[in-house]
Amino acid sequence: EAGSLRGIAATVEVSPHFLLTGFYSNTRRDAAISADTLADPFIASFQKTGLHRTENELFNRKKISERNSGGVLQYKNKAIDAGVMFTETYFETPVSRSPTPYNQFVFSGIKNRNVGLFLNYTLHNLTFFSELSRSLNHGGALTTGILWSVTPKFDLSVLYRKLDRNYYSFYSNAFAQNETGMYWGWKYRFNRKVSAMGYADLFRFPWLRYRNYAPTYGHEWLLRITIQPSRNILIYLQGREELKERNIVDGNLNLFTSYPGKKHSFWILCEYGLRQNLRMRTRAQFSSFQLNAVTTRGIALLQDIQYDLGKVKLTARYAV
Repeated sequence: EAGSLRGIAATVEVSPHFLLTGFYSNTRRDAAISADTLADPFIASFQKTGLHRTENELFNRKKISERNSGGVLQYKNKAIDAGVMFTETYFETPVSRSPTPYNQFVFSGIKNRNVGLFLNYTLHNLTFFSELSRSLNHGGALTTGILWSVTPKFDLSVLYRKLDRNYYSFYSNAFAQNETGMYWGWKYRFNRKVSAMGYADLFRFPWLRYRNYAPTYGHEWLLRITIQPSRNILIYLQGREELKERNIVDGNLNLFTSYPGKKHSFWILCEYGLRQNLRMRTRAQFSSFQLNAVTTRGIALLQDIQYDLGKVKLTARYAV
């Protein structure tokens, strides 16, 4: 159902509290194959768009075979959900990226194996979750946090993650990239008509990245206020800030230097129904980006209209 896998999976109830799951997939992937006169062919890059529009994209279609297999032994009762995992990804052709300073720790070879543990524990209105994983002979990864309904009106979430620069997992749905960070999220319902939510995220990249020739730091926060005065009217206001460092060239030294790039975006949205089958949505977006004392700004205005005819629904948008 995900990743265009082709295979089989099954779960067996070993006992009332233990489940054993196994899976296997064998499929072909789009990839660019390179070779020189002294070496065997290798995968230089993967083509992940799924599009085959040009001769080159057609030539790279279904170029290599990829096998995925693994299993999970899981224990479940009313409060605890825990288990151990093993996965293996195998490529028939070795992966070898073009060497650059920032990709020294990307995956190379024909096989990647991961082992992991996970634990979820629920106590009343508090849920603790965690997962620890390791790529054999490489790095590890940890995610852990809580989901807490503090009061009937206030929800809180906290997440800590640490992913080593040489940890590899091709099909996991991780919160982040290879980084270390702490996230706080919350939601508060004042009444049936007004609510607010937001989050703050602090993160650090311990190694070089594309357009970053040094370890970097960053943060992100968001605040949204939602107002629904009636069933047919929805209004929300949102502000967001993201800060990530980026390379620029120091004119005096002729060297790359990391500077914080700060992006702000603000949304105002109003959705309302004129009739039972006619809805309108008006949205204004404002953004700015600041890097090395230079600021650029933009604005977008959008008007949507939706008309429901039962079996047919018509939607139109005008945007500036």
